Amino acid sequence: MNSPCPQHPWPGGDDHVGCGTGPTVDGGGPGAIELVREGGHLLVVLDGEIDAAYRHELAEAAAAVVAAGLPVRVLADRVSFMDSTGAAFLARIATGSAPRVVTVVAASTQVRFLLDVTGLATLLTLEDPA
Repeated sequence: MNSPCPQHPWPGGDDHVGCGTGPTVDGGGPGAIELVREGGHLLVVLDGEIDAAYRHELAEAAAAVVAAGLPVRVLADRVSFMDSTGAAFLARIATGSAPRVVTVVAASTQVRFLLDVTGLATLLTLEDPA
């Protein structure tokens, strides 16, 4: 089943929680954050450039994830750039009001590097695509 968000044709679930897109940054493509409830977990889809231009969308998404209280899967294979704002988002959802399992699926090279350099890889479960 495709995600109900017409802008993001990724595999989705039955309950679209939210979607935000930000401005084009430095001539690059826009980034996007999408939250989809899939059965017993929440899918967070990140796309494009996830940086300070999205700080408000990331804060809203983090609050929604923490409030949901579900295990989280983050699809990050389409992230072309992520700065400390994106890293802080991942740390927040992993350690929110109650620590939860956060699995990053198919992290792009840029995301994997950031997680390794910052030490966040120790807070998250990293899963390569099958």
